[in-house]
Amino acid sequence: MNDINYQLDSLDSPVSKFIMAMFGVDEIKLSGNWLFTPQDWSCPCCKRSKPLIARLSHSGVLQGRLTEHHDHISEYADDVMSEYRKSAKAKHEPCEENGFFVTQKVTPFVQRFNRILICEDCNNVDAKAKSLLGDVCEYLSFSPNEIANFCIPSENQPHEINEQNLQDIYDDAKEVHVYRKKLCRTLIQRFAENGRFWGELPLGPSGSQYSAVANVIKAPEKFDPSLVHLVDNNNRSNIGDITQALIHKAKKKHVKPSRSRSERQEKKKKKEESKALFEERMSRVKLVYQNTGEPWSKDEEQKLIEGHHSSKSIDELAEIHERSPGGIKGRMKKLGLE
Repeated sequence: MNDINYQLDSLDSPVSKFIMAMFGVDEIKLSGNWLFTPQDWSCPCCKRSKPLIARLSHSGVLQGRLTEHHDHISEYADDVMSEYRKSAKAKHEPCEENGFFVTQKVTPFVQRFNRILICEDCNNVDAKAKSLLGDVCEYLSFSPNEIANFCIPSENQPHEINEQNLQDIYDDAKEVHVYRKKLCRTLIQRFAENGRFWGELPLGPSGSQYSAVANVIKAPEKFDPSLVHLVDNNNRSNIGDITQALIHKAKKKHVKPSRSRSERQEKKKKKEESKALFEERMSRVKLVYQNTGEPWSKDEEQKLIEGHHSSKSIDELAEIHERSPGGIKGRMKKLGLE
């Protein structure tokens, strides 16, 4: 791994090749966000690097996925504005344009955190935590710091949850969430019922909006055809819409080529073989390093820190902790011991 060039990632980057070799496969599926980030990227929540995030899907496909995590209070603001559009109480007509403007101004005021790129396991553990808690407001989102404090990460595996930490965090977040919803509704209500609001609708697009349109013009093949159509029509009133669409849609979805039955069977066979090879490899590794893939406890992390400070080698630490040298390196990086 020392020869990695820390540039943007790709399917044939040194990191991708390292991961495929680690799993014993010759194919990997990477999300767009994974490809848009550096090879040395690590998740701000669980602190895992890309080689520790990549894992086999249920169908046996090796994949690396990163996703954008956001505060769902923004959806609450949209729903409240939509409610007032249909309400007889709305004396000041909140049309779609100025309604969108209002929610865009209100949302940053009430949200707890900005959009952030995290690994898919950290994003999924947010939903898993809410399901575990039971009756949780659909608009509540756990912040990146909160996820970091209740998730139990493992190498190349989905996260587990520290239920006690989760409950403590939720007890604190719940009260704040109720207040934020009330504040959000009050601000939108005042605008909808009497027109009291700060700020004006923009008279024209911003520089970043023109830049977004320029990106579509320069590389139309990378974007959704509907966006290209808007730009081709040279409709300047659509510049704001194009910008928002770029934020949410971004790149054009990959269209899977059609395959014959024999090709699908062959692909399925390769997936099964890859999965079997991975399971066989893991079983061999576990014969030597029994704790491979298991969560790290606080005591074990402290033992690793002490071993590092006493100048023990990676191989010595691997033998002590019964984990692979790669697993030891990954945990040391997370603990800032490199």
